[in-house]
Amino acid sequence: KKQVRQRAGDWTPDKMESFLAFYSIDYRPPLEIPAGLLWVLTPCPLNAGHVGSSPAVILTKHGWPKFACKHNSCTGIKWSAFPKHLYLATGKWFS
Repeated sequence: KKQVRQRAGDWTPDKMESFLAFYSIDYRPPLEIPAGLLWVLTPCPLNAGHVGSSPAVILTKHGWPKFACKHNSCTGIKWSAFPKHLYLATGKWFS
């Protein structure tokens, strides 16, 4: 059988922190987790009422960004939609 190899993404820790700074998103220092690096957002940029450890972004070991917030109104929002929500809120697009 041919082994499946995950395609590498182009995100780095510096790019993630630039993204967070671009949108003025406050966060705790990144933590190393089994999946990669985790930044807890303080508060959730989509709903300021969401605080604690639920709102976060993750940079996988393969260079892919992910967004997670465990609050009901954010459930199901994937990284692909996260920048669009930030654009609608700020009128700025990170590139």
